[in-house]
Amino acid sequence: MPCPICQLGNAQVAEANERFRVSCKRCGKFDIDCDAAEDWTDGIFGRISPRQRANVSGWIFEHQSIHIPGNMLEFFKTIRTPTISERADKLLMALEKRAEKPGQAIVLHDTEAHCQEYLGAAWAVDMGELQFLAKEFLSASRNFLFTTTAFGVYAIKPEGYVYLENLRRANSGSDIGFAAMWFDQEMTTLWTDGIEPGILGSKYNPIRIDRHQHNNRIDDEIIAMIRKSRFVVADFTGHRGGVYFEAGYALGMGLPVIWTCREDHLDQLHFDARQYNFLTWNSNELNVFCAALQNRIEATIGRGNYDIG
Repeated sequence: MPCPICQLGNAQVAEANERFRVSCKRCGKFDIDCDAAEDWTDGIFGRISPRQRANVSGWIFEHQSIHIPGNMLEFFKTIRTPTISERADKLLMALEKRAEKPGQAIVLHDTEAHCQEYLGAAWAVDMGELQFLAKEFLSASRNFLFTTTAFGVYAIKPEGYVYLENLRRANSGSDIGFAAMWFDQEMTTLWTDGIEPGILGSKYNPIRIDRHQHNNRIDDEIIAMIRKSRFVVADFTGHRGGVYFEAGYALGMGLPVIWTCREDHLDQLHFDARQYNFLTWNSNELNVFCAALQNRIEATIGRGNYDIG
């Protein structure tokens, strides 16, 4: 059967309990409610462009084993297209992951089954875009890849490995602790009595995007702020799609993520997030959560140098 998201044929799709369990070479493994799969395939929310489909496939690739309910489709329409540089970085990291040793040649050709995986990893629309990222961007422009006389054969250069190492060490001098969370009125006290003083107590600058002055599109500003941050505190109360995206983006950047959730929402976490060590909280003991958050930040990253003045 074709994958209900990317429409790639020969996906393994099994139906159980009103869900499809999908294993796709491009998107990876995920569950999707049957009605959500039907609505997405039929384009009930409007025409799905190849770029949108590539964005959703790439997002799922970075959130393996996720469950997709019907109410997530609106979020899918808003997923930001990564810049060309970001897509190239994603491809370079995927190539490094696949190579068993430095300098190993990897074939990027549409006859190779593993190239579907690279389409997902690089959020690429098609093989033409994938080849552009590898040949023109990573090889010719950045000089991160070797190319051979054989079409579509690449290997990572030492410069590419150095770049990846620096990318993972990015932001070591930043004092920003970015908060990804549900901006609902009932979450106000979590911020004022828990997250904000917890980040400040560990001597970092707490930032949440709705309280940060900016003139850009908010999705662009979120990505820009994460790229400037030392770490991300991601609170999954309410299970907002944006929080999953922001935490996943931070992980892709190599940034530490502090995982938090209200106690009564913990059992609703998507499968792919349950492996992490969550700090839980309740509204009656936010002082306890605040102290635990400060301790977790300092144990994970170390104490910062931010001076509130």
